[in-house]
Amino acid sequence: MSSALQVAQLSGELSAPEVIRVLVDDLRQPLSSIAAIAYYVEMTMPVTQLATLYYLRKLQELVDQTTSILEHAASHES
Repeated sequence: MSSALQVAQLSGELSAPEVIRVLVDDLRQPLSSIAAIAYYVEMTMPVTQLATLYYLRKLQELVDQTTSILEHAASHES
């Protein structure tokens, strides 16, 4: 949780929907970074390492699912 969110939440400045929006914003960047790193590794890895490629694709799917969940939560709290 970001320090700004913690301070605002403790002081009662944010409603529940606002907290969700801040959390979604805070999580988007790390998820984007994870997806970019997985893509880079996939693009630079030899095709012969099929098991590793399989797990990289699973990682990318999980990031996509998590991003979708966050976007869904944010759209329903607006």
